[in-house]
Amino acid sequence: MKPHHLPHPTLPNRCLLFPTFVILSLQASAQNVEMERYSLGMFSILLPENCQEIESEEARQYGCIGWVTPDKDFICTVCFFNFDEGFDPEKRFREEAEGVNVDLDNSERFLITTGTEQVLRCALTQRAANNYLAIGLYPDFKKKKGVFLCMASIGPKEPTLLANVLASFRLMPED
Repeated sequence: MKPHHLPHPTLPNRCLLFPTFVILSLQASAQNVEMERYSLGMFSILLPENCQEIESEEARQYGCIGWVTPDKDFICTVCFFNFDEGFDPEKRFREEAEGVNVDLDNSERFLITTGTEQVLRCALTQRAANNYLAIGLYPDFKKKKGVFLCMASIGPKEPTLLANVLASFRLMPED
């Protein structure tokens, strides 16, 4: 997948896809599933093995891909972006969080080390009873590319699932 350069490439995706994903996830119940590693070019992550890719040509145009479990209790979107000199990852993280209605000041924030100078910035928030949302942002300053992850899930064990998916983030070895 070739990332596209837009000022905020996830904005159209957030506006069009995320509300649909959340609505679908609100109608399902949670279940425990096995995990499978998905390779996404610059990194890989573990997702529930029963995830199915969400087919959307419009999302692909913006450098985004998504997965959902059959019962729609877990949804994940990944959006790739390019950036220029002077990029501020914390500022971008706040902008992305605002775009999906995450109040970073009232969320559980954490960092995941990646083996590089940069970390995966993460936030986890509870939307309603047994309804959670997690986001993550990673910038690769050498390649001037980044990735934004957004996940929603339902169920009493789901905050752990979201944290485990983010913690499974692994950079792919360079060619």
